[in-house]
Amino acid sequence: MLIILLVEWNSIAMNKHFSFILFVFGLIFISLVMEKFLINENHYYEYYASQLSLNQIDSLINNQSKWSWVGYLLLPVIYLLKFSMLSIWILVGIIFFSYKTSFKKIFHLVIVSEFVFLIPAFIKVVWFGLIHTDFTLEELSYFTPLSVANLFDLQQLDPWWVYPLQSINLFELIYILVLAFGIRNLIKLDYSEALKFTIPVYGSGLIIWIV
Repeated sequence: MLIILLVEWNSIAMNKHFSFILFVFGLIFISLVMEKFLINENHYYEYYASQLSLNQIDSLINNQSKWSWVGYLLLPVIYLLKFSMLSIWILVGIIFFSYKTSFKKIFHLVIVSEFVFLIPAFIKVVWFGLIHTDFTLEELSYFTPLSVANLFDLQQLDPWWVYPLQSINLFELIYILVLAFGIRNLIKLDYSEALKFTIPVYGSGLIIWIV
């Protein structure tokens, strides 16, 4: 049902510019809620207590408050690059397999599919905002809803294991299914064939990104 709703939304509602703006605003809203309502100074003092002096922590908090707007300004740039790279990667795969579509259509599909990843971000806000309210910055950063990472104590693992384990999650699977559904419409394939195309093409790009 989620896949059908997202694809119908893609085909009916929006052009790529509006989709991109809406996604970025959704991301900024969730980030602002986390920064303003979930994280407080005590989290920083607790996290950096063994690494920095109190004056250094104070300075870090002040700089964080002063310059946080820069991060929000960079979000559109970062995601524009991400969506462009992924769209180019998929387009190369489409050309390689002798299918035909346009970069604009792929780019729009990639943006709409990416809305799937706002769901775990929202779950994260609800979890730490209403349920597990006594948390540390490490718990906040490591938490990935419905991922393989939850089966491990990430603080005890080498850091290079964290992101790969976090990337194996239910929402990554849903993203692939949504992407395949859209690709089916773009290059006129059966869904099973579109899935066979999407998994190796997107999967190889994800592996390169992780590495």
